[in-house]
Amino acid sequence: AAENDAEALLYAQKMFPEARSIVLIADNSSPVRDLELAALLHKPVHILLCDTNPAPEPNPDYVTIAYLTNGSLHLLGEDLAVKKKDLNQNDLQLGRWVYKWTTDHFTR
Repeated sequence: AAENDAEALLYAQKMFPEARSIVLIADNSSPVRDLELAALLHKPVHILLCDTNPAPEPNPDYVTIAYLTNGSLHLLGEDLAVKKKDLNQNDLQLGRWVYKWTTDHFTR
């Protein structure tokens, strides 16, 4: 089921204004229901992706959040920084995966 991750992150950002970044533990198999709110985040979000697959492909919704906030993704065996400077003609190479930037989010 989709989760309200962006709403939770905005709440954390509001409640802890002195924090330099935010950590999100996310179910990689669940989409983000309120992804459009991610553009309101002003702190880097570091996302720990939980998945039963030992080498999961990061969900594009979480790639989008990490990208918009200059954050990172953390899998069981990989740590992936997601930087805006790495976007190359609407393509983002992230580890062994390539994501395409559409109007306001990534797709695979």
